[in-house]
This record gives sequence, structure tokens and C-alpha cells, in this order.
Amino acid sequence: MFPRFHIIRRDAGEVLGSLTATTYGSEAWVGDGHIGYLMADDKFIFGRWHKRGDSWAFIPDDSRVIEILHPDADWVVLDGYWGERAELVFDANRKWQKALYQESDHNHCAICWQTLGQGGQPQGYVSKDTTWICCGCYESFVAPRSLDFIPPPNPHEKDSS
Repeated sequence: MFPRFHIIRRDAGEVLGSLTATTYGSEAWVGDGHIGYLMADDKFIFGRWHKRGDSWAFIPDDSRVIEILHPDADWVVLDGYWGERAELVFDANRKWQKALYQESDHNHCAICWQTLGQGGQPQGYVSKDTTWICCGCYESFVAPRSLDFIPPPNPHEKDSS
């Protein structure tokens, strides 16, 4: 389904490997200098991609996580946009509280961008850092820990990687 990154080796502050694809449908998820995420189980590693000859390097934003990126491991690749949302869904440390949106203005769901507050849904789920998720996204994606909010590629589009 999603592109995968196979780690060949670790070098100073980066991991080198191969990708099954650099695109998802017609969207470029990996390119030289692109930000992105590696995902395995409930682990998300944010970083930047760099082309290294025939291989790809992934440089984690937090250099301490390099220790969990082992050679011969495979990681799911997400682009920066969808990875940020996936991390919200899978973050076991993030606690969500159902609440009425009481500000005089409005906010948006961090997954689908649905309006919360004035002119939108009156309630949703909020975390301590005041990230809001609408009730529909919470019930459909956050509670069951699902990535189904990422639209599948159009079957009529050709994968360009």
C-alpha cells in the first residue's frame, strides 16, 4: 500500500537504503530535501530525505533516534503532510478529551479540516496542546488507530517511481 524504506546501513546521523516507491499515486512523497516520516508499529520518526547515488538517505530530525533504525529493517514511508496526521492518530501519549469549542471564533480538525466552533461542529476532541479533532475523525480514525483518512491512489493513475 504505502511506499517502504529498506535500511541497508547506518552512517553518521543518517540511514541509507532503498525505497519501493518515491510516490503514492501521483503524489511525490520522497524527493531530495523532502520532509517525511518513517513509521513502524507506533513509532514515528520525522526527518528529511536526500538522494545518495542509487540509494536514499533519511536523516532524522532527532539524532538520538538513529539507534532504533537498524540495518535490514523495513519502515513505512509517509510524506510530511500525512505523516503529521498519522502521528496524531497513533501517539499513545496524547490524551484526547471530548469538549465543546467555546472560543468566540473557530478552529479546524487537524485531520480533515472540518470547522469546529462558529459555523461548524460545536464539539470535538482536544489534546493538552490544544490540537482539535472533529468527532467524526476521532471515531473513525483516532479511536481505532486507522490510517484510512489517507486517500488511496486513483487506480487509473500510473505510479511514476
